[in-house]
Amino acid sequence: PAGSNYGSCDLGVPRHPPVRLAIYDVIGRQGEQLDESCWSACYHLLTWHAYGVKAGIYFARLTVDGKPSGERRIVLAP
Repeated sequence: PAGSNYGSCDLGVPRHPPVRLAIYDVIGRQGEQLDESCWSACYHLLTWHAYGVKAGIYFARLTVDGKPSGERRIVLAP
């Protein structure tokens, strides 16, 4: 069932270009786009407040300067 879940992961940005951060489900469908802006070059802790999202496995996918830069698994427990 859908609930008031949240998940977190850390992501590193090597420089200060435009980034795009989106959440995908296990079959590759984009769920939410969390951010599209410039981030400072360092490690960032992402907290995704997944209100109303079903429990399961999701992926936070980071794109830096239009190129894939990282992906982290986020598990939402029931």
